[in-house]
Amino acid sequence: MMYSPLINLYSKYEKHVHDFIIQLFLIFLTYLIDWYIFYYLRINLLWISLFVFIIGFLFFRFVIKSFRMQKLFGGFVNYGLWYPVFLGFSMWLIYFFMIRVPKFR
Repeated sequence: MMYSPLINLYSKYEKHVHDFIIQLFLIFLTYLIDWYIFYYLRINLLWISLFVFIIGFLFFRFVIKSFRMQKLFGGFVNYGLWYPVFLGFSMWLIYFFMIRVPKFR
């Protein structure tokens, strides 16, 4: 039986796909919160996006561990408590240089 290449990739890299979906959700959530605060309320608070990333990763880590789904996820669940903090900070740096800096030009 032949499957689609996407199903084969998903079955091969299942943990990475789940991590990517959570990261994509956090980027989307941060962008919505940042848009609401920056454009609608006219408040320029860059640190809120940093806390959304870090608290988001810690929240998802807590939810995944409480439902005992560690087998379905990769790094930010299995590597300890500091890994989601540094992952959130690095995603915030990418968000800062790719989304926030071009807004001021």
